[in-house]
Amino acid sequence: MAPELRGCGLGLMAVVLLATPAMAQRSRDYTPSQFVSALNGLGYPVKLTDTVETPIVRQAIRDFQRRYNLPVTGTMTPASQDQAAALVKALQQNLNQVLKPSPALPQNQYYGAQTESFIKVFQSRNRLPVTGIATLEIRSRLAQALLNSGPPQAVPAVSQSNARPLATNASSVIPPIPPAPEPPTAAAPVAAPPLPAVVAPLPVAPRRPVMVAPVQTFATPRPNVKFGRLYTELEFRRVLQGLGYDINPTKFLSDTSAVVAIQDFQARYGLALTGAADQPTQAMVRKILRVLQYNLQLVSDRPVAITEFYDDATSASVRAFQQRNKLRVDGLATVSVRRAIDNQAKRRLIK
Repeated sequence: MAPELRGCGLGLMAVVLLATPAMAQRSRDYTPSQFVSALNGLGYPVKLTDTVETPIVRQAIRDFQRRYNLPVTGTMTPASQDQAAALVKALQQNLNQVLKPSPALPQNQYYGAQTESFIKVFQSRNRLPVTGIATLEIRSRLAQALLNSGPPQAVPAVSQSNARPLATNASSVIPPIPPAPEPPTAAAPVAAPPLPAVVAPLPVAPRRPVMVAPVQTFATPRPNVKFGRLYTELEFRRVLQGLGYDINPTKFLSDTSAVVAIQDFQARYGLALTGAADQPTQAMVRKILRVLQYNLQLVSDRPVAITEFYDDATSASVRAFQQRNKLRVDGLATVSVRRAIDNQAKRRLIK
């Protein structure tokens, strides 16, 4: 269910739309060991025996926070826990859709023994190293499998315990999987450069002196397009690019990069993680663009048409805002840029 929209006018609505993506995903706070287990399961180089105070875990948390555009503190902030919960739940949902286990893998915020076991199943079936670690590459392959898989073979039931052993023998949890050598004590390192996570937002470049990038052009909608109309595939791809998602502009929306971007968007706004540009997803995109364009009207000295498309005028207004505020100038309305625009618009409305 999409987050409830509150506030007066579109300017205040934007603040709600850009809230932390997993507000409804996390049922409770992680314990330190549970959070370390989630980091380990998502591919960060920490051990299950490490504590959150150790330098390697603090560095992993900082890397996690930078990747998902969170305040970089190196601690278990609520926003960091929300993001981890959203990633783990998206991973579990994708595993259920691809593997069709019986019973289904419970969807919760914990990277426990069951999640690890089903990752091993997926890795074994795809002739990948069987580690039980859902690195960014594994999550990207899982997203692609959603598009390519036929009726999958049922996965045998596994232990219902959520406790994750420090060393798990694959054959003792899931009999059909042949034993595979376990990785070193340290978790599998994060791939470099990493691929986009299934539900992860595009990493945002750190703030730096104004750097002017080449102007990107976006399709200008036809004059006869009416509000409420769903996007064409080309229009939707350009919207994703305008919102800062790193997709291949020459590929269809079935391409892995687009599926990953759409699932990230869906997770951020509480939509079903279909990885497709379905009607609820397009409706939320229209709402985000209208809010963005309305707020640009409030903070800009130039008129901005509310078109529901990421056109050249919108890109130019975003570039002007970035230049005024000493941000990287690229015309892309990433999450951090939209948040900055929303904050200024909100202050002007309050005045």
